[in-house]
Amino acid sequence: MMRDLDQAEHTTSKKTAEREWFKRTAAEADIILDSDLESAPDR
Repeated sequence: MMRDLDQAEHTTSKKTAEREWFKRTAAEADIILDSDLESAPDR
């Protein structure tokens, strides 16, 4: 059970980090992100 919880937490953290990377990279390149990507919930 703890392993499942740890895996879910890791997946959520990874998705959040990826979304933040996209936002930061787009801002540095003066690119507007699709609103779906900006507000996508963690799945």
